[in-house]
Amino acid sequence: MVAADRISQLPEEIMAQIVSHLNMKEALAMIVLSKNWINFWANHVLNLHSLDFDSAHFRTRNRAHFLNYVDQVLRFRGIIDVDKFSLKFHEFRANDLPRICPWIRYAIICNVKKLELQFENKQWWRPNLVSLPSNVFLTFNSLVELKLNNDFVFDVPPIIPCLKILHVDVKCPNTKFLNKLFRSCKNLENLSINGVLLPSRYDETAYIFVISNPTLRKLKINLISSEEQFESCSLHHLIGIHTPNLEYLKIEDEIYASYDMPESINSLIEANVSFGPHSSYIKDGQISVDDACEVMEVVEGISHAKSIILWENTTAVIGRAIDDYGLLPEFPTLNRLELCIDDCYGWKLLPHLLWLWLVPPQTIASSTI
Repeated sequence: MVAADRISQLPEEIMAQIVSHLNMKEALAMIVLSKNWINFWANHVLNLHSLDFDSAHFRTRNRAHFLNYVDQVLRFRGIIDVDKFSLKFHEFRANDLPRICPWIRYAIICNVKKLELQFENKQWWRPNLVSLPSNVFLTFNSLVELKLNNDFVFDVPPIIPCLKILHVDVKCPNTKFLNKLFRSCKNLENLSINGVLLPSRYDETAYIFVISNPTLRKLKINLISSEEQFESCSLHHLIGIHTPNLEYLKIEDEIYASYDMPESINSLIEANVSFGPHSSYIKDGQISVDDACEVMEVVEGISHAKSIILWENTTAVIGRAIDDYGLLPEFPTLNRLELCIDDCYGWKLLPHLLWLWLVPPQTIASSTI
């Protein structure tokens, strides 16, 4: 007995409502249900307010199939407002840009609020800096959230008025472009920087980032490296954090970048700090006292946070610097501390923390071994 296709028997209004809540992958999968769904999909694609184009959704990774599919969907849909436009091309080639750029322009013309771009080439180990033509971004007036999942360069206007959430993945970035982008986001509230910041062996230039946004509330920095990359890199990349109204700060830094911060961010509510791959680099002498003192300066910057998490690699670094740096800063508003201690340098720091942070009655300290 063949099961009846009850979904196709639903009223068209209900079917349209179902489609409006699906992402592109789910909607595409529904085409195989019946011929009725093929026709319905062609007629009601304009009901989709979230357009998610991902070449990984095509099982055979057929480039031509993916390119033609996106062209067809946008042609069917027409110029209708879109809330989210996500474009992920995992077999990107530079000569694809003339085909892809009209898609991005389409999203901009349709007043997109959330835009996500990710162009990856097959040779993942090579820098993938994508330079977009000047006529791609006609305006930024509707954009509220922007995710750049690899290194990009494009024309940035003096002001991007509505952008509140920005995510950038970095490998070998153009810092002049990124700093201009940060500076243009006059109402930015949430910024995340994620990836690898290690130049190639032929590039001995350190990266310098300047984050100076008075509206920023949340900042996440995640910089990773392999052990081989960490050991071969002697550069100190610099990240300037000048955000007087910051409330949440998370730093996961395996490469020991230098941080230019004020002595204290008074608005800070929560700080979560992790420096270094693991504490064995300290025991082996690969982290200098100068490096450790720079981490201590970050601790000064978070000294007004109400909640602090210090991971074991961080406490080990601070323990290495405590004799040379001097007294730890005071933490006048701290009411919650999560402290992770390793079996080496972290224990050296513990008496200083207990003396400094257990004296105020409002402070609660917890240690994790």
